[in-house]
Amino acid sequence: MSEKEYADYSEIAGYFDVGRRLPEEAIAQWVNLIRRRGRLEKDSLCLDLGCGTGRFAIPIREITGAYVIGADLSAEMLKHAASKPGAEKVMWVRCDAELTAFRNGIFQCVFMSLLLHHVNDMRRVLSECRRLLKPGGVCLIRTTAHEQMDTMPVYRFFPKAYEIDRRRLPSVDIIEEELRRVGFQKVWHETVTQELVSSVEAYLDKVRNKNISALTLISEKDFAEGLARMEAHFREVGPEISLAEVRTEELTLIGAE
Repeated sequence: MSEKEYADYSEIAGYFDVGRRLPEEAIAQWVNLIRRRGRLEKDSLCLDLGCGTGRFAIPIREITGAYVIGADLSAEMLKHAASKPGAEKVMWVRCDAELTAFRNGIFQCVFMSLLLHHVNDMRRVLSECRRLLKPGGVCLIRTTAHEQMDTMPVYRFFPKAYEIDRRRLPSVDIIEEELRRVGFQKVWHETVTQELVSSVEAYLDKVRNKNISALTLISEKDFAEGLARMEAHFREVGPEISLAEVRTEELTLIGAE
């Protein structure tokens, strides 16, 4: 496997939420999908692995009534998570996704969002997820498929960011193969279309705040040039076409049990 590029989340934490903010409807869509696919009930135990600033952990707790542990390696991300409304209802734990300190077989659902391209050993993480799940438990992975990258405007205007993520984002096929290797018997995936923004300016604001971590790994010159190209394109095609290009986004949910 080629060497990966890693983002510094101690630096990203301060503006992470601005770039990754989703409409409330999109958050509710994901949480309800997690509840249904993860078979979460009130008082179930759910682990949000690589929880970042808690954008899913807190609403999972609020909407489903499940007990939620948000785990992340970055102390700065957890600090921001713990400062949010509703954070007191979630337990926040700093740990490495490859080797957590949780007991065997205690979680009904282990959920992770766009985590696997940030770890050293994906197989160890997935094996850890299997260890943590109780019988009938479900591992859920929210990710971007390689083919979905080609539909995202951000990659069109920032080709070096595209190259980075193409290298480090594992394909859906590889993730599913690794899930089976560590012992999951049933593996599936589905495409999820989420509402992303309601205006072109909101999308530009996300990009200006480096809404994908690969943007933090390119030079400031490349970032400025890509942003200028994007802004010029939106001016050229007009607001209606521009909004149609950025309003929604496709991601993939992979499940294993």
